Amino acid sequence: GNNCIRVITFGPTSAGGGNKRVVSTLAGSGRAGCTDGLAAAASFDKPSSVLALGSPRDLGDGESVVYVTDTANHCIRTISAGITSRGSELHVSTLCGKPGLAGHADGSFAECLFSSPTGLSILPDGTLAIADAGNNCVRRLAVEARIASTLAGSAERMWGLVDGPSADARFNTPKGIGVSPT
Repeated sequence: GNNCIRVITFGPTSAGGGNKRVVSTLAGSGRAGCTDGLAAAASFDKPSSVLALGSPRDLGDGESVVYVTDTANHCIRTISAGITSRGSELHVSTLCGKPGLAGHADGSFAECLFSSPTGLSILPDGTLAIADAGNNCVRRLAVEARIASTLAGSAERMWGLVDGPSADARFNTPKGIGVSPT
């Protein structure tokens, strides 16, 4: 409901052991929208899942990235380090999907469409799995190739409870993704 991405960091307290917990905003202005740019000024609309590859603490090193399912915007966003005139700062970008346009289309990141993406996970081959709730399917993002495809479920938004080969399987508004390590 805050339309931003928050982080809880843990550290030792000064006395008596235990952990000190500090909450901070990683990205988002708190206003609903779909604005890319500097993390503090960026906007999200009902972000629902976050996947950090690397530590959010290390985002400034250029090696880490945070993926976000921006559910009401129907797109996948990233938070990563960007170079500005003031040095390295966190930046929010729309990776794929078209903000405000729900649909189902596989293909290049410039052309693919989602409908209320919710869950995120990394697959053993390094691609990302997305629970595409509004399309009743699971999608795959090959980030380096910049291609989105349907991993399981119907491209026709068919719903149900059907097991079997991935193209025949049916889901009903999937919310999350669990991946086996094998």
